[in-house]
Amino acid sequence: MILSMVNYVTVTYTLLFVEILGIPKSLTMFIIYFIAFVAVYGAIAILIGRWDYRRGSARIETELVTKVNPYTQDLSKSLIHISNAIALLANNDRENALRELEKAREILGKWARE
Repeated sequence: MILSMVNYVTVTYTLLFVEILGIPKSLTMFIIYFIAFVAVYGAIAILIGRWDYRRGSARIETELVTKVNPYTQDLSKSLIHISNAIALLANNDRENALRELEKAREILGKWARE
């Protein structure tokens, strides 16, 4: 990513200043252009990212990935069983709590490395 940014800055500097404006190549001018480009690019990228996040697309994308990903689906199901087990233990129902924990273990068992 850094290499592509340096390449982009170099090409735009050469086209804008050398070819179009006719300013001779200078390392000092290039460094000034590079620093200005990175500062402006960073600020604009942060503003666009914040706007995009506030608009809600980040939450929607995360929700879609969660719904499609089989691991997160299984993790959610097992967490429901675990929370049920905790509630059953609070009511002194140890036998059903162990069943709920076993269901959670079965769901997550396929994701465990042997």
